[in-house]
Amino acid sequence: MINKKLLYAPLISIALLALLGLIVFKILLDDWFHDYMLRNLNSELSILISDVQNKRPDQNEDHINNYLIRSSKILDRRRITLINADGTVIADSTTLTPLLSNLGNHAQRPEVIEALATGEGFNIRTSSTSHYKTLYLAKRYQLDGIAHVARIATPTSYIESLVWELQILLIVLMAHIIFAAGLLTILINRHIQQILLKEQALQEGRINERTREIELLHRLANM
Repeated sequence: MINKKLLYAPLISIALLALLGLIVFKILLDDWFHDYMLRNLNSELSILISDVQNKRPDQNEDHINNYLIRSSKILDRRRITLINADGTVIADSTTLTPLLSNLGNHAQRPEVIEALATGEGFNIRTSSTSHYKTLYLAKRYQLDGIAHVARIATPTSYIESLVWELQILLIVLMAHIIFAAGLLTILINRHIQQILLKEQALQEGRINERTREIELLHRLANM
């Protein structure tokens, strides 16, 4: 008779494969979404730099700061900062012009240093302003022959929440698949058990019939 535990082996295999697939999917999704966000931020920052260079909204601090504030309303969950080569913040989409000096000098920020040296800088750290873990992307640009840095930032919690939502959808899908597989396994198991019980009853009937035949032959032999 077939061991009942073996009948549940496919379900256990499916559950283990689903768990392994979920782990692999999370790793690939994190990498893909990280790259996707960087590409988006890079594109948004390039457009902003082009506008700053071509439309020249920076005739004075108020103009450029208002421009960044308007831009940040279009770019959801983004903080935009323009920085001089010496690290002075000349505009920030979350700060009013009179308060820009409170932001401090940005010359030693890793992404700013990297952008000035190589043209582009990237860093993830806890923001000293918002106190949230933040992804920063900075790019160097020229204005009147002078190097500046444009920086865009977004909280990693926003990225992580989007990834988590996709993972929840996958978990729900996997749960439905495992449930359906489990239900199917139970039904198949019951069907197999019924077949085995019927086959066992037939075998026992044949054995009993054969036993009676043997007993009858013994009686005839002894007559």
